[in-house]
Formats: sequence, structure tokens, C-alpha cells
Amino acid sequence: AWTARVAGAAAIVSGVGEPAASPGFGGPVTVSDRSLVMVIGPGRSGTSSMAGALAACGFHVPGAIRGNQTNPTGFFEPRWVVNLHKRLLEKAGVGTLDPDPAAIDRIARINQSPEEQRSVREWLEARFEENPRLVLKDPRMVWFHDLWVAAADQIGVTPGFVVMVRHPAEVSS
Repeated sequence: AWTARVAGAAAIVSGVGEPAASPGFGGPVTVSDRSLVMVIGPGRSGTSSMAGALAACGFHVPGAIRGNQTNPTGFFEPRWVVNLHKRLLEKAGVGTLDPDPAAIDRIARINQSPEEQRSVREWLEARFEENPRLVLKDPRMVWFHDLWVAAADQIGVTPGFVVMVRHPAEVSS
């Protein structure tokens, strides 16, 4: 399933740059026109650059955090998503880079929670009312991809993923 979802992101991204043929342009938007791409990777792996490139190609980053001295062009991370992930990690007692094998089970319970899925689903539905093409990025997204997939599936959207890979010595620790 993971491989299929990564391949799905490549299909979504490959259509970017051709607005006339891309979903959401030139007519009423239907549920099938909705595109959701999640950019996953550790800090300093190029996730901001990728999310920014997708934003420049017509994908919307809802409520994006502005840049600062460490990333002046912007993080391309929705504030709501960052706050949600921080809250859920704290609730599970899991750190962003937690090496504890039991962390996976604690996060799985949250990802399967109907309450959390409803919250994400409602947020996604509201964002899709604003723009049919969304890109979401947060370094903590790797913990919660199952939550986002479940919520997206509930509204008829199959998300795509862009996974950023960089040598471990060159990313944040």
C-alpha cells in the first residue's frame, strides 16, 4: 500500500504545470478533482523546497507558517497541522524522533481514533472548500500518515506522497 501511495504522488506531481489539464481548473470542482499531496521527510531534507515548488505550481498550503531566519522563503507547513501533530505526539508520550519501538503502538491508537479522524476529516473538508489542490507538510507527518490517509479516504480522496530522502548526516538530528 505504501508503494502504491508513493507512486500516486508521482502521478499527481507529474500533472503539475499543465493547468488546462489539471484537476480543479476550468469548471466546477467535483470530489474526484480533489488532490492531496503530503510531503514527508526529516528536517533539512528538502521538504520545504518540495512543498514550495508544489505551491508555486498551484497547490495550496492552508494557513502556512511564514519564514524566519532559518528558512526565509517559508516552511510551507499549515499551522493547524503542526499544532495537531505536536498535540498528538504529546498525548501519546512520543517525541518527534522517538526511537522507542513502543511509540509505534501508541501512535497507532491515535491514528485509529474515530475522534481524531473526524477532526482531520472536517479540517480537510473545509480546506477543500477553499482549494481543490492541497499540499501538506510537517516533519512529524511520518507518525500520522495513517491518520491522514483514513480521513482523506472518508471524503473520497486518495492522497499522494512525496518522500524526501537525504543522507542522515545532512539532516536534522
